Amino acid sequence: MMSSGMLISWQTVLLGILANAILPWALELRAGRSSYDEFRTHYGRGELSDDYELRLGLFNQRVSTVRQINSQEGSWKAEINEFADYTQEEFQSLLGHRRLHRGSTNFLQLQSRVTQTSVRALGWPSLGASLWRMAELLETRSGTLPPGLPESVDWRSQLNSSSFVKEQGTCGSCWALAAVGALEMHAEITSKRLPSELSVDQLLDCVANPQHCGGLGGCDGANSELAFEYVRQHGLYSSASYDGTKKGESCAGRARHPYVQLQGFVRLPTNKLDSVLQALASRGPLVVGADASRWDVYGHGIFDGCDRDATINHAVVLVGYGRDILGKDYFLIRNSWGKAWGEDGYMRLLRLSSDQGEQGHCGLDRKPQEGVWCEGGAPQVPVCGMCGILSDATHPNTVTISDWP
Repeated sequence: MMSSGMLISWQTVLLGILANAILPWALELRAGRSSYDEFRTHYGRGELSDDYELRLGLFNQRVSTVRQINSQEGSWKAEINEFADYTQEEFQSLLGHRRLHRGSTNFLQLQSRVTQTSVRALGWPSLGASLWRMAELLETRSGTLPPGLPESVDWRSQLNSSSFVKEQGTCGSCWALAAVGALEMHAEITSKRLPSELSVDQLLDCVANPQHCGGLGGCDGANSELAFEYVRQHGLYSSASYDGTKKGESCAGRARHPYVQLQGFVRLPTNKLDSVLQALASRGPLVVGADASRWDVYGHGIFDGCDRDATINHAVVLVGYGRDILGKDYFLIRNSWGKAWGEDGYMRLLRLSSDQGEQGHCGLDRKPQEGVWCEGGAPQVPVCGMCGILSDATHPNTVTISDWP
């Protein structure tokens, strides 16, 4: 009779075979006009525009990139998604650098909403996603954690607010969405009940950024620490109760009693792996900065495609860590590009066992003002972890909610 250990081993092997055999077929892509026209229809690009040929060329380039990545043996797979016909400048606008708009009137407008559905089309579904989800159930134990920490942490299993996956549209609002996401989850931890969704628009309207930290403010970028400090001073309304037509009273928290109050926030030591792991396990989800420049084609798996030198240009919510069936350690992050991106709006990012030198994937951020740093700051700063994820981590401290939304 086969032992349980042998059974897990065969399950692991079977999943590996299925992932490698089925995924290339499932992610087979087509370039050309007919395929791009299907793409345009699915993503609501509307009538043909003057830049059609430009977009078609960008689309074909993304198809080629996805094919190249998926032809290699690696820990993650790429796929075609909404960003397939974006210019580099348009994609950068999602990272909070600056606000840019398409010339076409069909370009998506600012969205600070919860995306409830994930729809794939054109024969490009993330068919392997279910296999990876199954694989997570068979994860192996990690030997790289500080003593006393659990082998894995996934706040999704404890917090219903983790399902509030936002889609930021064309606004460089990742800093506000990440801060709101962390506040919602910490509010649920404190109150032990599901909070109402919090107002991203209030942060975009009200958070001052005179030193141009991470951008010019609002949709032109800021950082989550400014957002937390604003909420500490003024509180935050729910998305349903914030009145953007009365910005003076609303921004000062005087329109009505704020829904959420924040005692303070904690910025973790820079580039310290153990501090991030311990805070994540004991305190809750964190807001972290990362270099998302190459995340546009991420589909599923454990992403390991960043160089050691990384520009920290995006804010996300870190909600867990673990190890997959092939022995790769990862961080689990929630992005703000909708549920159709990545693993239902989430991403697994390679977690190194060190925060030093080459083993810690350490390098330099040579453009720190494009991330969380302020104008006039250091011209370059050290960053560690895949995509620099250890370089800037913050969490709210004691979030309380009112009885009304």
